[in-house]
Amino acid sequence: MVRNYGWSKDPAVSVVKTTCNGCHCECGCLAYVREGRLVYLEGDPEHPQNEGAFCPKGFSFVDLQNHPDRVIYPQRRVGERGSGRWEQVSWEEALGEIDSRLKKLVKDHGPTSIAWGIGDGDRDNNLCHLGRLFALGSPH
Repeated sequence: MVRNYGWSKDPAVSVVKTTCNGCHCECGCLAYVREGRLVYLEGDPEHPQNEGAFCPKGFSFVDLQNHPDRVIYPQRRVGERGSGRWEQVSWEEALGEIDSRLKKLVKDHGPTSIAWGIGDGDRDNNLCHLGRLFALGSPH
């Protein structure tokens, strides 16, 4: 049953078929988007995984996506741990610092010092995580 509360009648809203990545189920969903912003999500009745069913976690992603405190750019801690003081940095700077720190860990402690917590279930991006580990020489 589609319960879009009128979103599909709004000509400024487009509907995008996608999947929810809130857990390992990866249920099919319909994302209602207005001016590039997610305004509503619901289960896709044509998707064989969930046949239109959608859980509270999936419904909550609209609020999470649009929350004013959502971090949407890299930050670096500038105060003591726990002080809550951060500064915005560029993606290049953040990724460069992560790269340097990972390489230093491998140099100082060996490739077995790095492991990656991937989570549960069959996730599409697991190979990306494993590729990073393998590139660093980790057997994990």
